[in-house]
Amino acid sequence: MTLNEVLRFVDDIVFDKTGKHLDSLQKAILRATWQGEKYSKVAKEYRCTKFHVGNVASNLWKLISQELNEKIRKSNFLAAMERYQISNFSSILNFGRQSNYVKGNINLCTDNTNSLEETQSKSPTKQTINENKTPLPKLDLRDAPNIKKTFYDRSTELTTLKTWILKHHCRLITISGISGIGKSTIIRHLIPQIESNFDRIIWRTLRTSPPLNLTLKNLIETISNVTEINLPNNTDTQLSILIEKLREIRCLIILDDLQKILNSEQLVGNYKPGYENYGNLLKIIGELPHNSCLILNTWEPPLEIFNFTDKDSPVRLFQLTGLTEKVGRKMLKNQGLLDE
Repeated sequence: MTLNEVLRFVDDIVFDKTGKHLDSLQKAILRATWQGEKYSKVAKEYRCTKFHVGNVASNLWKLISQELNEKIRKSNFLAAMERYQISNFSSILNFGRQSNYVKGNINLCTDNTNSLEETQSKSPTKQTINENKTPLPKLDLRDAPNIKKTFYDRSTELTTLKTWILKHHCRLITISGISGIGKSTIIRHLIPQIESNFDRIIWRTLRTSPPLNLTLKNLIETISNVTEINLPNNTDTQLSILIEKLREIRCLIILDDLQKILNSEQLVGNYKPGYENYGNLLKIIGELPHNSCLILNTWEPPLEIFNFTDKDSPVRLFQLTGLTEKVGRKMLKNQGLLDE
């Protein structure tokens, strides 16, 4: 959203309410608010008192508040504009068309999303249905490894993960361990045990080290069951859109091979140059309320995981260790090594 778009949007509101277009002082107030400048600068430029500028601004915020059905002030004006822009993108993703009404070049839609509690109380169906009644595929495991027929006892580990996800409602789980220890295998066997609790299950690999904006775009498109969305390039806005989708549709997302974007030449958990913004994804997933769960599969955990130290935190680290001696003997025996 640009300043010019905002000016056109507010101009339409003012004209609808008063029959007059924005005057130069009102535009200056909006411009100063957009640029984070003080009313005193506007007052100096227009050779009037700061009190007069405040009165004009107050009337302006009232008109916008009436239109948006939200208390608008200078302090929350930018956030309100961003929120409605994101709401518009979510509307396009959900319905495939522009929703409700248009002001200037900014499309607004009302907030029809259910509360977090309402969404959690819904029982996920085998297939999610969109507004056009088109069944959405529940499982997208295109990047997942083939499930192994031979699976040695990991019942304790599976029970722990199920408890974290279904009972504790964990939003972010990191499964770490050395290569070949069975991280992917345990997740593949976990999915059938919990899939009825999710609307969508998506497995993506970071093996090719994709930049964050491509990963976000792919996830948003997959969750929405649409392709080639014209998303903004700003990753912060993309993250906001993704969170809204994770609130609307309960998803289980597995990001595999996270170690590919970590820097092996530095201390554990540091990102390669250019991939630091993945940390923002993990912070937002862990900190903001939503109905979904992100599982990271990696040799080493990212640093953000250690910022959540509360034992009741919805962010958990699961370090997968070796099998018991009993299971180890069974493995060796199955490989034909019979000598004790």
